[in-house]
Amino acid sequence: MADLQATHDALTEAVGLAEAFVGPDDLAAARAVADDVGSRLGYLGETVVVALAGGTGSGKSSLLNALAGSEVTEVGAVRPTTADPTAWIPANPEPGLVRLLDELGIDRRIGHNGPASLALVDLPDYDSVEFEHRATVERLVPRVDAIVWVLDPQKYSDRALHRDYLVPLADYEDQFLFALNQVDRLDDSGMEAVLTDLEARLRAEGYQQPVIVTTAARPADGGPPRVEALSEVLAHRLDAKRTVRAKLATDLSRARDRLATAAGLTDRAGPTPAERWEATEHDAIEGLTGLLVDSAAIEQASRVGERTAMSRAAGPIGRLGALLRRSRFGRALGAAPDEPGPGHWWTRPGLERVLSEVSRAVTDTSVQLGGPLGRRLREDFGPDQLEEQLRASVEGTHHNVGDIQGVSARWWWGLVGVVQLALFAALVSGLVWLYVDGVDRGEFPWNLVLVGGSIIVATVLSWAVGASGRRLGRRAGERYRQRVETAMAAQVRTRLSDPILDSIRRRDELAEALAKMSQALAGS
Repeated sequence: MADLQATHDALTEAVGLAEAFVGPDDLAAARAVADDVGSRLGYLGETVVVALAGGTGSGKSSLLNALAGSEVTEVGAVRPTTADPTAWIPANPEPGLVRLLDELGIDRRIGHNGPASLALVDLPDYDSVEFEHRATVERLVPRVDAIVWVLDPQKYSDRALHRDYLVPLADYEDQFLFALNQVDRLDDSGMEAVLTDLEARLRAEGYQQPVIVTTAARPADGGPPRVEALSEVLAHRLDAKRTVRAKLATDLSRARDRLATAAGLTDRAGPTPAERWEATEHDAIEGLTGLLVDSAAIEQASRVGERTAMSRAAGPIGRLGALLRRSRFGRALGAAPDEPGPGHWWTRPGLERVLSEVSRAVTDTSVQLGGPLGRRLREDFGPDQLEEQLRASVEGTHHNVGDIQGVSARWWWGLVGVVQLALFAALVSGLVWLYVDGVDRGEFPWNLVLVGGSIIVATVLSWAVGASGRRLGRRAGERYRQRVETAMAAQVRTRLSDPILDSIRRRDELAEALAKMSQALAGS
């Protein structure tokens, strides 16, 4: 069972969202359907909702009881009995009908097992002295399928009724039925005179073809109610509504399909635009991060860490080597600096590749979005604008993060430096001893042991210190890369991803609205 009201609401939402995605012709066609369905007065569900309106003593409640075939509401002859609207509805009402009654504030509901597609609402008397009663009538008129104006032979020409209701609401003629009740009190000539006068009055007030039926909801002689004519008209209304509903459902379905096709939402296979862009964003962040700190920069940080450690713990020879590397002679020979630096990122390869990938992704996304929004996306993020934003992202990241820093010296490096100094002294002593005494045959070569042991221990300590420096330098480089990557992600998302993903989210909202239409049309 299609929920046309929910479908119409979803179409209205979709039309508002589709303005940025589809062409004017497709948008105008969908808007025309939404306007046409919206202008269809009354409740759009399966149930025909009929309100009984009339003045005090006109017999509204009696008429409701007669149509229901049971005592639904209390009957009063003089004063306004119906203080609050009463709804006589199917015992198992459709959800849309329940929502309608909730919106209208009709809390008093009586279930029935009669016609499954008929709901009757007994309204407060229009001539009630309570202002709220009249306001209730005016509020309900545009929301129900039909209004049965219950008139009686004495008050059918009531000035308040015609002046305050029938004349201002003549545009709702297609919704209005007029039930001349209590005709059992008239003879044939009297009834004909009243009907003629009533029709003439209504035509004079703007009603082209007023539908008037006669009823006797509570005959004075105690006979059965005479409401057959009204029941037939209501049954005809039900049949007509079913025909209209079928056409409206077809129109709504076609409008949905047209919007989906125009917005490129018919083929949803493969990754979504958001998933594609997220992959592009990830690659762009990786590529731009590599411009500031690539694997070579991390390796340089590792070597710098090693040299920093060796300069602190390698003894006199290591300090001499570090001094030579920092000298003009060492730099001329290409020695790496003791502090890592970012270099000139714009001289590194990679920017053109990132620009090409992002530009292709923007083009693909804009084509998928289509319409004015897709064109604006291509205009805002053309090749020149993209390159400007990518360069600004790198510069902004470098400004926020700064340059990579060298490693901090470890306390034990200095201790190793003292040991290395002692080992150097032992080596020199061993060499002097070896030079003076040589190696005596038959005696243990302590001078050789001293020289060899000093070299071995110094080498092992140097390797350990160098490994420590390399490890610390690499860790520093990797932590720096993580900071750069985090800052780069923030730059790219602010400058590129946020506006693009916002456009994609708006398209997804359109897809959700169209999905709501499908669900409502399917009755789920």
